[in-house]
Amino acid sequence: MRRNSQATTFVQPKSTLDLRAKVGGTILLVVVAITLLSIFWTPYPPLRVSAGPSLGQISLLHPLGTDIYGRDTLSRLMAGGVPELESCLLALVVAVPVGVTLGVVASWTKNRFIDTAISLFTDALYGFPALLLAITFVSVLGASTFVAAISVGIALIPSFVRVVKVRSQTILGRGFITLARTFGLSRRTITIKHVLPNLLTSIFNQAMLGASLTVLATAALSYLGLGTPPPTPSWGAMIEEAQSYVSIDPTLMIAPAIMIALTIFALNVLADFYSTRRKST
Repeated sequence: MRRNSQATTFVQPKSTLDLRAKVGGTILLVVVAITLLSIFWTPYPPLRVSAGPSLGQISLLHPLGTDIYGRDTLSRLMAGGVPELESCLLALVVAVPVGVTLGVVASWTKNRFIDTAISLFTDALYGFPALLLAITFVSVLGASTFVAAISVGIALIPSFVRVVKVRSQTILGRGFITLARTFGLSRRTITIKHVLPNLLTSIFNQAMLGASLTVLATAALSYLGLGTPPPTPSWGAMIEEAQSYVSIDPTLMIAPAIMIALTIFALNVLADFYSTRRKST
């Protein structure tokens, strides 16, 4: 029996893919769990001044020490993830529905005006980097977690539009779509039952990338004083507050920086996993 001599596409071993998913998922789950726990419990109230000595060292009572005002660093680190989590959710609530809808419409439409309008809209948004667009919105509307998240979400829309459009056009060219059209199914039915289910991996991949960008952008805005207003703790603001005392207590800066890096790392690992999974199917 002769084997097929045609070249085959290399697919990464499933065990490696699963390992990446486990590592990224575990890190992200831990970060989210700590953040959600802070809503109900922290070792000390995050805003409590003089919970310990000013710039107190690491101890059993304060595992990460205290800041210049005597606030417990561990408590503020836990609570500092709440604005980041809120920002990710708000940004994706804006970007995913709008981006997916425009991408699917652009893949279906044969109307040149609609296609051009969507292309111009995405190109215009691409002209503004996410952080610059966020700074513009915050400067006009005022600093808040909500404004920062919505502005980042708007900046993420073009990436969803382009990914969904390209992927949808590929799906629409497949045989099962042609068969569905032959049976007289409407575009709406084909989109809901056949196109969107095949887009889920691409959408999730892009959502992970968008969430990682949101974490970075909101942390940068908080560092610049344009994100979550004080005294509400946020990782970016904690880094800004700690930079003057880094020679005295580097933990104040290192701890929130590690949380930001771990969150972005986990999101990017998951995005890479789903990107590879999509290409191997």
